[in-house]
Amino acid sequence: MRRARSGLSLLESVLLLALLSLVLVLTASLLVDLAKVERRADELSWKVTALSILERIELDGHGALQTNLSPGESGPHLSFTLADVEHPDFLPDGPPASWSPGQPSVRKEVAFFLQGSSLKRSVTGLRNHSASLGEVDRFEAERAPEGHFVVTLGKRKESLRKEFGSFCLRSLAGPP
Repeated sequence: MRRARSGLSLLESVLLLALLSLVLVLTASLLVDLAKVERRADELSWKVTALSILERIELDGHGALQTNLSPGESGPHLSFTLADVEHPDFLPDGPPASWSPGQPSVRKEVAFFLQGSSLKRSVTGLRNHSASLGEVDRFEAERAPEGHFVVTLGKRKESLRKEFGSFCLRSLAGPP
């Protein structure tokens, strides 16, 4: 009478080992692909955030009455002086004869600067507040000799750049 076998034969063991190796190789390949997809999604997410930041800076820049940069200057800090349309004295009922919408009491200062790895937007005026706009490694603002602004944001190897003009600064400068 034959004794009952316990365990696997050599052929069964080799086949099991090959199958297990195949599963491990496929799993490792999937993990590498997943890491690539996650990195790409992070890059795309940052680009969307950076475009939103650049649009915010452009909106504030369009209404700027003054800026900290003279034509030809650049730096890691950008600020605009804007008319504070939320201020109750901006369009008062029955304004006095000396009233003008450009008076200093109805202005606010909007500043953009890098703090750590976060770009901040700070507003000082009737209502003071500060907010983080997103993660950024590099922030550079330049005012070209022609007067328009060039803002560059960067994170790791990625970089986005936007050029825009200021309607108010251009009109306040007078005829060309």
